[in-house]
Amino acid sequence: MRWIEHSSSRVKHIARVLSCVRLHLLETEFFFDNVVNNPSIKNSASCRNIVEAVTACFLVPQRELRSPFYVVKRRRCWRWNIFRAGGKRNGECISDVERYDPQEKKWSFVQPMRRGRQNHCLAVNGGKIYAIGGQGKCASALREVEFYDVDRDVWIEVAPMMQKRYGAAAVFLDNRLYVCGGHNGFSYLACVEVYNPESNSWTAGVPMNERRFQAEAVVLDGHIYVMGGQNDSFGLRSVERFSPENGQWEDIPDMIVRRWSFGACAMNSKIFVCGGWNGTNYMRDVECFDPPTMTWSPLPPMPVATGSSALASPNNRIYIIGGVTSETSRQLQVYYEKTQTWRLE
Repeated sequence: MRWIEHSSSRVKHIARVLSCVRLHLLETEFFFDNVVNNPSIKNSASCRNIVEAVTACFLVPQRELRSPFYVVKRRRCWRWNIFRAGGKRNGECISDVERYDPQEKKWSFVQPMRRGRQNHCLAVNGGKIYAIGGQGKCASALREVEFYDVDRDVWIEVAPMMQKRYGAAAVFLDNRLYVCGGHNGFSYLACVEVYNPESNSWTAGVPMNERRFQAEAVVLDGHIYVMGGQNDSFGLRSVERFSPENGQWEDIPDMIVRRWSFGACAMNSKIFVCGGWNGTNYMRDVECFDPPTMTWSPLPPMPVATGSSALASPNNRIYIIGGVTSETSRQLQVYYEKTQTWRLE
């Protein structure tokens, strides 16, 4: 707090700083005397949410498992993992969640989701993985949203979306969750919803220029890019991006290949899209978008044609996890950008 109070220009950072402090380890008396009663903290709505959550945990320890605002974190090492959640097995949607350790090349099960889902989307915000919408029993569309706290191995349900949807695309930007497009069981969607974790509430966002189902979204340089998908016009090559600053969607150059049910990620200031379905076949095609030149370029194809896969891009590598060809696959395909080569794990 002395650092914050040293200059008035630092007060705007108080919530960010406070969220990094392991408040639950403070002595109770010290917490109430020096944190709860601090004037700067009292004047910050974001800080009040943090303080209220931690106060509840001091008074009722079990409360921490239910609070969507609970922000206490254990120390983290630099070791990273890849997670996958839900899907379909033997015709039934599942709640299983698995963690992959790239160093040991091993999968292990962690706490399952609170409900089975398929055709849902995942988005990451810090140490939390959000599972959004999808389809449940009897292929019914879902509004429900929950997040996985990686540190505590627990799933917590938050406020449901305003509209049921599956096959949507979702990303976090500036601590807001944007859920774009999808299908509600009756029609393709262009509408966007925005979730605020601090208030645990949803608001309507600016709709996309085009309705999109099974598209992909990534964040790069303060913009949300949404690519491909399908609608009444069949498969899409089109791409659009959203700037929160001007509140508008802008059409940008099309991808080389139309595709949906594919994987995408941002890495090293570029966007990579891999595989997917073109209406006839699962694909091996990979392409890359370079924002400064506004161009798409082909890259070496994947070893295995894959659709409905998940992508992760740590350490300058692209991991393609699972997916579908003629049957469900547990194979990892790894792309090394430096050498532009693929390897199977």
